Amino acid sequence: MCKILKISLTGVIFLSLLQYLLHADVTAVGQNIVIFKTSVADITTNQRELNESLGLIEKKALQVFQSLSRFTVGTVNHTVSTQDIMPLLEKIKTYKNGKNGVTEEVRIGKTVFSAEDFNNILHSYLIVVPVMTGFTIETLNNEGGGTKYKTNIAVTYTIIKVENATVLSNIELEATGYDKDQASAVNDAIEDLPIQLTYEVRSLDVFSLQDRIVEVLGPDVAIRLGREQGVSVGDEYAIITPGETGPLESGLIIIRDIEDKVSLGKIIYAAGSVTAGMPVREVPRVGLEMVPYVHVEMNFENSTYYGSAGLKLVLTKGFFVIRPVVCFEVGLYPFEQLETDLPVRVFGGLDFNIYLGRFQLGGMAAVGTQIMTALSPASTVDGFEFSYIGLAGIANISYLVTRDVKLILDLGYQAWFTVNDNYQSYEGWLVGAGIGIKF
Repeated sequence: MCKILKISLTGVIFLSLLQYLLHADVTAVGQNIVIFKTSVADITTNQRELNESLGLIEKKALQVFQSLSRFTVGTVNHTVSTQDIMPLLEKIKTYKNGKNGVTEEVRIGKTVFSAEDFNNILHSYLIVVPVMTGFTIETLNNEGGGTKYKTNIAVTYTIIKVENATVLSNIELEATGYDKDQASAVNDAIEDLPIQLTYEVRSLDVFSLQDRIVEVLGPDVAIRLGREQGVSVGDEYAIITPGETGPLESGLIIIRDIEDKVSLGKIIYAAGSVTAGMPVREVPRVGLEMVPYVHVEMNFENSTYYGSAGLKLVLTKGFFVIRPVVCFEVGLYPFEQLETDLPVRVFGGLDFNIYLGRFQLGGMAAVGTQIMTALSPASTVDGFEFSYIGLAGIANISYLVTRDVKLILDLGYQAWFTVNDNYQSYEGWLVGAGIGIKF
Protein backbone atom coordinates (compact mmCIF):
# COMPACT_ATOMS: atom_id res chain seq x y z
CA MET A 1 0.00 0.00 0.00
CA CYS A 2 2.71 2.52 1.02
CA LYS A 3 4.75 1.66 -2.08
CA ILE A 4 1.76 2.31 -4.34
CA LEU A 5 1.06 5.64 -2.70
CA LYS A 6 4.72 6.71 -2.92
CA ILE A 7 4.73 5.96 -6.66
CA SER A 8 1.50 7.93 -6.98
CA LEU A 9 2.96 10.77 -4.93
CA THR A 10 5.87 11.05 -7.36
CA GLY A 11 3.38 11.49 -10.19
CA VAL A 12 1.47 14.05 -8.16
CA ILE A 13 4.59 16.14 -7.53
CA PHE A 14 5.50 16.06 -11.24
CA LEU A 15 1.98 17.06 -12.33
CA SER A 16 1.82 19.76 -9.66
CA LEU A 17 5.13 21.23 -10.81
CA LEU A 18 3.98 21.19 -14.43
CA GLN A 19 0.71 22.85 -13.46
CA TYR A 20 2.58 25.50 -11.50
CA LEU A 21 4.82 26.35 -14.47
CA LEU A 22 1.84 26.58 -16.82
CA HIS A 23 -0.53 28.36 -14.47
CA ALA A 24 1.67 30.28 -12.06
CA ASP A 25 -0.55 33.34 -12.32
CA VAL A 26 -3.52 31.34 -11.11
CA THR A 27 -1.90 29.46 -8.24
CA ALA A 28 -0.31 32.64 -6.92
CA VAL A 29 -3.72 33.97 -5.96
CA GLY A 30 -4.49 33.24 -2.28
CA GLN A 31 -7.92 32.12 -1.19
CA ASN A 32 -8.78 33.59 2.16
CA ILE A 33 -12.13 33.81 3.94
CA VAL A 34 -13.15 36.64 6.26
CA ILE A 35 -15.94 35.93 8.75
CA PHE A 36 -17.90 38.81 10.28
CA LYS A 37 -19.20 38.90 13.84
CA THR A 38 -22.75 37.60 14.11
CA SER A 39 -25.42 40.25 13.80
CA VAL A 40 -28.56 39.74 15.88
CA ALA A 41 -31.98 40.51 14.43
CA ASP A 42 -34.87 41.74 16.59
CA ILE A 43 -34.85 39.01 19.25
CA THR A 44 -36.43 39.29 22.69
CA THR A 45 -34.54 37.12 25.17
CA ASN A 46 -32.20 37.28 28.15
CA GLN A 47 -29.15 39.24 26.96
CA ARG A 48 -26.64 37.25 29.03
CA GLU A 49 -27.92 33.91 27.70
CA LEU A 50 -27.88 35.31 24.17
CA ASN A 51 -24.30 36.58 24.42
CA GLU A 52 -23.01 33.29 25.87
CA SER A 53 -24.71 31.28 23.14
CA LEU A 54 -23.57 33.68 20.43
CA GLY A 55 -19.92 33.25 21.40
CA LEU A 56 -20.15 29.45 21.25
CA ILE A 57 -22.01 29.52 17.91
CA GLU A 58 -19.32 31.79 16.42
CA LYS A 59 -16.55 29.53 17.70
CA LYS A 60 -18.09 26.43 16.15
CA ALA A 61 -18.78 28.19 12.84
CA LEU A 62 -15.16 29.34 12.70
CA GLN A 63 -14.03 25.72 13.21
CA VAL A 64 -16.22 24.61 10.30
CA PHE A 65 -14.59 27.08 7.90
CA GLN A 66 -11.09 26.38 9.30
CA SER A 67 -11.62 22.70 8.42
CA LEU A 68 -11.55 23.79 4.75
CA SER A 69 -7.78 23.45 4.91
CA ARG A 70 -6.97 24.99 1.53
CA PHE A 71 -8.42 28.32 2.71
CA THR A 72 -6.96 30.86 5.13
CA VAL A 73 -9.67 31.97 7.55
CA GLY A 74 -9.75 35.27 9.44
CA THR A 75 -12.31 37.35 11.31
CA VAL A 76 -13.30 41.01 11.59
CA ASN A 77 -14.87 42.51 14.67
CA HIS A 78 -17.79 44.06 12.78
CA THR A 79 -21.41 43.07 12.21
CA VAL A 80 -23.60 43.58 9.15
CA SER A 81 -27.38 43.20 9.30
CA THR A 82 -29.48 41.52 6.63
CA GLN A 83 -30.68 44.93 5.42
CA ASP A 84 -27.10 46.13 5.01
CA ILE A 85 -25.85 43.27 2.81
CA MET A 86 -26.88 45.00 -0.43
CA PRO A 87 -25.17 48.29 0.58
CA LEU A 88 -22.08 46.21 1.46
CA LEU A 89 -22.07 44.70 -2.04
CA GLU A 90 -22.38 48.16 -3.59
CA LYS A 91 -19.42 49.46 -1.55
CA ILE A 92 -17.32 46.47 -2.59
CA LYS A 93 -18.15 47.06 -6.26
CA THR A 94 -17.33 50.76 -5.96
CA TYR A 95 -13.91 50.24 -4.40
CA LYS A 96 -13.10 47.24 -6.60
CA ASN A 97 -13.58 49.45 -9.66
CA GLY A 98 -11.44 52.21 -8.18
CA LYS A 99 -7.66 52.45 -8.46
CA ASN A 100 -6.61 53.81 -5.09
CA GLY A 101 -8.30 51.37 -2.72
CA VAL A 102 -9.82 52.58 0.55
CA THR A 103 -8.22 55.63 2.15
CA GLU A 104 -10.90 56.59 4.69
CA GLU A 105 -13.54 55.08 6.93
CA VAL A 106 -16.42 53.22 5.27
CA ARG A 107 -19.89 53.39 6.83
CA ILE A 108 -22.48 50.69 6.12
CA GLY A 109 -25.65 51.15 8.15
CA LYS A 110 -24.58 51.53 11.78
CA THR A 111 -21.21 49.84 11.20
CA VAL A 112 -18.06 51.87 10.55
CA PHE A 113 -15.07 50.10 8.97
CA SER A 114 -11.56 51.48 9.18
CA ALA A 115 -9.73 51.83 5.88
CA GLU A 116 -7.43 48.94 6.89
CA ASP A 117 -10.34 46.61 7.73
CA PHE A 118 -12.18 47.34 4.51
CA ASN A 119 -9.03 46.88 2.43
CA ASN A 120 -8.61 43.45 4.05
CA ILE A 121 -12.17 42.64 3.02
CA LEU A 122 -11.50 43.80 -0.56
CA HIS A 123 -8.43 41.56 -0.79
CA SER A 124 -10.25 38.46 0.50
CA TYR A 125 -11.69 35.74 -1.69
CA LEU A 126 -14.92 35.20 0.24
CA ILE A 127 -16.66 36.90 3.13
CA VAL A 128 -19.20 35.28 5.44
CA VAL A 129 -21.92 37.39 7.07
CA PRO A 130 -23.75 35.55 9.90
CA VAL A 131 -27.09 36.85 11.18
CA MET A 132 -28.97 35.27 14.08
CA THR A 133 -32.66 35.46 13.16
CA GLY A 134 -34.15 33.45 16.01
CA PHE A 135 -33.42 32.48 19.63
CA THR A 136 -36.21 31.21 21.87
CA ILE A 137 -36.37 29.21 25.08
CA GLU A 138 -39.76 27.68 25.84
CA THR A 139 -40.82 25.98 29.05
CA LEU A 140 -42.80 22.77 28.56
CA ASN A 141 -44.80 21.14 31.35
CA ASN A 142 -44.97 17.35 31.23
CA GLU A 143 -48.06 15.40 32.23
CA GLY A 144 -46.19 14.06 35.24
CA GLY A 145 -45.59 17.57 36.53
CA GLY A 146 -41.96 17.83 35.45
CA THR A 147 -40.49 20.73 33.49
CA LYS A 148 -38.66 20.51 30.20
CA TYR A 149 -37.08 23.24 28.08
CA LYS A 150 -37.22 23.65 24.32
CA THR A 151 -34.67 25.87 22.58
CA ASN A 152 -34.91 27.02 18.97
CA ILE A 153 -32.01 28.80 17.25
CA ALA A 154 -31.97 30.14 13.69
CA VAL A 155 -28.88 31.55 11.95
CA THR A 156 -28.34 32.64 8.34
CA TYR A 157 -24.86 32.64 6.77
CA THR A 158 -24.55 34.80 3.66
CA ILE A 159 -21.48 33.86 1.61
CA ILE A 160 -20.21 36.58 -0.73
CA LYS A 161 -17.61 36.30 -3.47
CA VAL A 162 -15.61 39.52 -3.24
CA GLU A 163 -14.17 39.50 -6.77
CA ASN A 164 -17.53 40.29 -8.38
CA ALA A 165 -19.47 41.27 -5.23
CA THR A 166 -22.10 38.55 -5.63
CA VAL A 167 -23.93 36.38 -3.10
CA LEU A 168 -22.98 32.75 -3.63
CA SER A 169 -25.44 31.39 -1.09
CA ASN A 170 -27.72 32.20 1.83
CA ILE A 171 -27.42 29.23 4.18
CA GLU A 172 -30.42 29.23 6.53
CA LEU A 173 -29.99 26.94 9.54
CA GLU A 174 -32.43 26.09 12.31
CA ALA A 175 -31.79 23.81 15.28
CA THR A 176 -33.91 22.66 18.22
CA GLY A 177 -32.82 21.31 21.59
CA TYR A 178 -34.76 19.64 24.43
CA ASP A 179 -33.65 18.95 27.99
CA LYS A 180 -34.76 19.09 31.63
CA ASP A 181 -31.92 21.57 32.18
CA GLN A 182 -32.22 24.90 30.35
CA ALA A 183 -28.50 25.29 29.63
CA SER A 184 -28.34 21.74 28.28
CA ALA A 185 -31.31 22.44 25.98
CA VAL A 186 -29.46 25.46 24.57
CA ASN A 187 -26.25 23.47 24.09
CA ASP A 188 -28.22 20.67 22.43
CA ALA A 189 -29.44 23.10 19.78
CA ILE A 190 -26.02 24.74 19.35
CA GLU A 191 -24.31 21.36 18.79
CA ASP A 192 -26.61 20.67 15.84
CA LEU A 193 -25.71 23.89 13.98
CA PRO A 194 -22.11 23.02 12.92
CA ILE A 195 -23.27 19.64 11.60
CA GLN A 196 -25.79 21.36 9.34
CA LEU A 197 -23.34 24.12 8.39
CA THR A 198 -20.64 21.61 7.39
CA TYR A 199 -23.02 19.79 5.06
CA GLU A 200 -24.37 22.99 3.48
CA VAL A 201 -20.90 24.46 3.00
CA ARG A 202 -19.51 21.28 1.47
CA SER A 203 -22.48 21.23 -0.92
CA LEU A 204 -21.33 24.49 -2.53
CA ASP A 205 -19.05 24.10 -5.54
CA VAL A 206 -16.58 26.68 -4.22
CA PHE A 207 -15.95 24.57 -1.09
CA SER A 208 -16.30 21.10 -2.60
CA LEU A 209 -12.91 19.43 -3.00
CA GLN A 210 -12.08 19.00 -6.68
CA ASP A 211 -9.01 17.65 -8.41
CA ARG A 212 -8.21 14.71 -10.65
CA ILE A 213 -7.13 11.09 -10.88
CA VAL A 214 -3.37 10.75 -11.18
CA GLU A 215 -3.07 6.96 -11.51
CA VAL A 216 -5.34 3.97 -12.10
CA LEU A 217 -4.39 0.91 -10.03
CA GLY A 218 -6.80 -1.85 -11.09
CA PRO A 219 -10.01 -1.40 -9.11
CA ASP A 220 -8.43 1.52 -7.23
CA VAL A 221 -7.38 5.02 -8.23
CA ALA A 222 -5.03 7.58 -6.73
CA ILE A 223 -6.39 11.11 -6.63
CA ARG A 224 -4.47 14.32 -6.05
CA LEU A 225 -6.11 15.17 -2.75
CA GLY A 226 -4.94 14.06 0.66
CA ARG A 227 -4.84 14.69 4.37
CA GLU A 228 -3.60 18.24 3.85
CA GLN A 229 -6.81 19.09 1.98
CA GLY A 230 -9.01 17.56 4.70
CA VAL A 231 -9.76 14.23 3.00
CA SER A 232 -10.90 11.40 5.30
CA VAL A 233 -11.23 7.66 4.85
CA GLY A 234 -14.81 6.91 3.80
CA ASP A 235 -15.24 10.16 1.86
CA GLU A 236 -16.87 9.82 -1.55
CA TYR A 237 -15.86 11.44 -4.85
CA ALA A 238 -17.77 11.57 -8.11
CA ILE A 239 -15.90 11.02 -11.39
CA ILE A 240 -16.69 13.95 -13.69
CA THR A 241 -17.01 13.74 -17.47
CA PRO A 242 -18.15 16.42 -19.96
CA GLY A 243 -21.77 16.37 -21.14
CA GLU A 244 -23.85 18.27 -23.64
CA THR A 245 -25.30 20.54 -20.96
CA GLY A 246 -22.27 20.62 -18.66
CA PRO A 247 -20.18 18.35 -16.41
CA LEU A 248 -21.79 15.01 -15.49
CA GLU A 249 -21.18 12.52 -12.68
CA SER A 250 -20.20 9.29 -14.38
CA GLY A 251 -18.76 7.27 -11.51
CA LEU A 252 -18.20 6.97 -7.78
CA ILE A 253 -15.06 6.49 -5.69
CA ILE A 254 -14.83 5.76 -1.94
CA ILE A 255 -11.57 6.72 -0.21
CA ARG A 256 -9.90 3.78 1.51
CA ASP A 257 -6.46 5.16 2.41
CA ILE A 258 -4.86 8.60 2.61
CA GLU A 259 -1.47 10.27 2.80
CA ASP A 260 -0.59 13.96 3.00
CA LYS A 261 -1.02 14.83 -0.68
CA VAL A 262 -2.68 11.81 -2.28
CA SER A 263 -5.50 9.40 -1.51
CA LEU A 264 -6.31 5.91 -2.68
CA GLY A 265 -9.95 5.21 -3.51
CA LYS A 266 -11.95 2.21 -4.68
CA ILE A 267 -14.05 2.56 -7.83
CA ILE A 268 -17.63 1.59 -6.99
CA TYR A 269 -18.97 2.16 -10.49
CA ALA A 270 -18.08 4.08 -13.65
CA ALA A 271 -19.96 4.69 -16.91
CA GLY A 272 -16.87 4.05 -19.03
CA SER A 273 -13.16 3.46 -18.70
CA VAL A 274 -11.40 5.41 -15.97
CA THR A 275 -8.13 7.06 -16.96
CA ALA A 276 -5.54 9.30 -15.33
CA GLY A 277 -6.38 12.97 -15.66
CA MET A 278 -10.14 12.58 -15.18
CA PRO A 279 -11.48 15.19 -12.73
CA VAL A 280 -13.19 14.20 -9.49
CA ARG A 281 -15.47 16.18 -7.18
CA GLU A 282 -16.31 15.59 -3.54
CA VAL A 283 -19.78 14.26 -2.76
CA PRO A 284 -20.96 16.23 0.30
CA ARG A 285 -21.81 13.86 3.15
CA VAL A 286 -22.50 14.18 6.84
CA GLY A 287 -20.85 10.76 7.20
CA LEU A 288 -23.87 8.68 8.20
CA GLU A 289 -25.79 5.86 6.55
CA MET A 290 -29.38 5.24 7.69
CA VAL A 291 -31.04 1.89 7.02
CA PRO A 292 -34.74 1.43 7.82
CA TYR A 293 -35.43 -2.32 7.80
CA VAL A 294 -37.91 -5.10 8.64
CA HIS A 295 -36.98 -8.54 10.01
CA VAL A 296 -38.83 -11.82 10.43
CA GLU A 297 -37.42 -13.94 13.28
CA MET A 298 -37.92 -17.57 14.26
CA ASN A 299 -37.90 -18.94 17.81
CA PHE A 300 -36.39 -22.46 17.74
CA GLU A 301 -37.79 -23.33 21.19
CA ASN A 302 -41.44 -23.34 20.13
CA SER A 303 -41.31 -22.71 16.34
CA THR A 304 -43.00 -19.33 16.62
CA TYR A 305 -42.32 -16.26 14.51
CA TYR A 306 -41.76 -12.63 15.40
CA GLY A 307 -41.70 -9.50 13.26
CA SER A 308 -39.80 -6.26 13.91
CA ALA A 309 -38.99 -2.95 12.26
CA GLY A 310 -35.85 -0.97 12.95
CA LEU A 311 -33.41 1.76 12.04
CA LYS A 312 -29.71 1.01 11.57
CA LEU A 313 -27.22 3.89 11.84
CA VAL A 314 -23.74 3.35 10.38
CA LEU A 315 -20.88 5.84 10.83
CA THR A 316 -19.07 6.12 7.47
CA LYS A 317 -16.74 9.12 7.77
CA GLY A 318 -13.33 7.91 8.92
CA PHE A 319 -14.09 4.24 8.23
CA PHE A 320 -13.96 1.89 5.23
CA VAL A 321 -14.02 -1.88 5.86
CA ILE A 322 -15.01 -1.89 9.56
CA ARG A 323 -17.54 0.69 10.74
CA PRO A 324 -19.38 1.34 14.04
CA VAL A 325 -23.10 0.64 13.99
CA VAL A 326 -26.11 1.21 16.25
CA CYS A 327 -29.60 -0.27 15.72
CA PHE A 328 -32.97 0.60 17.23
CA GLU A 329 -35.96 -1.65 16.62
CA VAL A 330 -39.45 -2.39 17.90
CA GLY A 331 -41.44 -5.63 17.82
CA LEU A 332 -44.52 -5.54 15.58
CA TYR A 333 -45.62 -9.20 15.51
CA PRO A 334 -47.44 -11.05 17.04
CA PHE A 335 -50.07 -8.32 16.96
CA GLU A 336 -51.73 -9.59 20.13
CA GLN A 337 -48.70 -8.55 22.16
CA LEU A 338 -49.09 -4.94 21.04
CA GLU A 339 -52.40 -4.74 22.90
CA THR A 340 -50.47 -4.66 26.17
CA ASP A 341 -46.69 -4.41 25.59
CA LEU A 342 -44.14 -3.05 23.12
CA PRO A 343 -40.70 -4.73 22.86
CA VAL A 344 -37.90 -2.20 22.16
CA ARG A 345 -34.35 -3.29 21.30
CA VAL A 346 -31.06 -1.42 21.10
CA PHE A 347 -27.94 -2.93 19.48
CA GLY A 348 -24.36 -1.75 19.24
CA GLY A 349 -21.55 -3.35 17.25
CA LEU A 350 -19.40 -3.37 14.15
CA ASP A 351 -20.24 -3.53 10.45
CA PHE A 352 -17.91 -5.37 8.03
CA ASN A 353 -17.85 -4.70 4.28
CA ILE A 354 -16.45 -6.06 1.02
CA TYR A 355 -17.02 -3.85 -2.05
CA LEU A 356 -17.68 -5.63 -5.35
CA GLY A 357 -18.65 -2.76 -7.61
CA ARG A 358 -22.26 -1.76 -6.98
CA PHE A 359 -22.68 -4.96 -4.96
CA GLN A 360 -21.52 -5.00 -1.37
CA LEU A 361 -21.13 -8.02 0.91
CA GLY A 362 -21.34 -7.21 4.59
CA GLY A 363 -21.94 -8.46 8.06
CA MET A 364 -22.75 -7.11 11.49
CA ALA A 365 -21.75 -8.47 14.88
CA ALA A 366 -23.61 -6.80 17.72
CA VAL A 367 -24.77 -7.08 21.31
CA GLY A 368 -28.07 -5.69 22.47
CA THR A 369 -30.74 -5.45 25.08
CA GLN A 370 -34.53 -5.62 24.96
CA ILE A 371 -36.84 -3.46 27.05
CA MET A 372 -40.51 -4.30 27.47
CA THR A 373 -42.71 -1.18 27.64
CA ALA A 374 -46.28 -1.17 28.92
CA LEU A 375 -48.94 0.03 26.44
CA SER A 376 -52.07 -0.49 28.53
CA PRO A 377 -53.17 -1.04 32.16
CA ALA A 378 -53.58 -4.74 31.35
CA SER A 379 -49.79 -5.09 30.97
CA THR A 380 -47.88 -7.02 33.62
CA VAL A 381 -45.00 -4.55 33.16
CA ASP A 382 -44.78 -1.60 35.53
CA GLY A 383 -43.77 1.15 33.10
CA PHE A 384 -40.87 -0.69 31.50
CA GLU A 385 -38.43 -3.45 32.40
CA PHE A 386 -35.32 -5.05 30.95
CA SER A 387 -36.32 -8.43 29.57
CA TYR A 388 -33.36 -9.76 27.53
CA ILE A 389 -29.75 -9.31 26.58
CA GLY A 390 -28.76 -10.75 23.22
CA LEU A 391 -26.17 -11.46 20.56
CA ALA A 392 -26.74 -11.11 16.83
CA GLY A 393 -24.72 -11.91 13.74
CA ILE A 394 -26.22 -10.73 10.44
CA ALA A 395 -24.83 -11.18 6.93
CA ASN A 396 -26.14 -8.98 4.13
CA ILE A 397 -25.84 -8.31 0.44
CA SER A 398 -26.67 -4.92 -1.01
CA TYR A 399 -26.89 -3.25 -4.39
CA LEU A 400 -26.23 0.45 -4.94
CA VAL A 401 -29.18 1.62 -7.05
CA THR A 402 -28.15 5.28 -7.14
CA ARG A 403 -25.27 7.26 -5.70
CA ASP A 404 -27.23 7.72 -2.46
CA VAL A 405 -29.54 4.69 -2.13
CA LYS A 406 -29.01 0.92 -1.95
CA LEU A 407 -31.23 -2.13 -1.46
CA ILE A 408 -30.25 -4.63 1.24
CA LEU A 409 -31.11 -8.28 2.04
CA ASP A 410 -30.30 -9.70 5.50
CA LEU A 411 -29.79 -13.23 6.82
CA GLY A 412 -28.71 -13.75 10.40
CA TYR A 413 -28.76 -15.68 13.65
CA GLN A 414 -29.49 -14.39 17.13
CA ALA A 415 -29.68 -15.59 20.72
CA TRP A 416 -31.60 -13.87 23.50
CA PHE A 417 -31.00 -14.57 27.21
CA THR A 418 -33.61 -13.59 29.78
CA VAL A 419 -32.65 -11.38 32.72
CA ASN A 420 -35.67 -12.24 34.89
CA ASP A 421 -38.17 -15.07 35.44
CA ASN A 422 -40.97 -13.47 33.41
CA TYR A 423 -39.45 -14.49 30.07
CA GLN A 424 -37.76 -17.47 28.39
CA SER A 425 -34.44 -17.47 26.57
CA TYR A 426 -34.52 -18.36 22.89
CA GLU A 427 -32.48 -18.35 19.68
CA GLY A 428 -33.17 -18.57 15.97
CA TRP A 429 -32.70 -17.36 12.41
CA LEU A 430 -33.82 -14.07 10.97
CA VAL A 431 -34.34 -12.76 7.44
CA GLY A 432 -35.18 -9.29 6.28
CA ALA A 433 -34.70 -6.37 3.92
CA GLY A 434 -33.86 -2.72 4.15
CA ILE A 435 -33.05 0.44 2.23
CA GLY A 436 -29.72 2.17 2.85
CA ILE A 437 -29.70 5.97 2.48
CA LYS A 438 -26.40 7.83 2.61
CA PHE A 439 -26.22 11.26 4.23
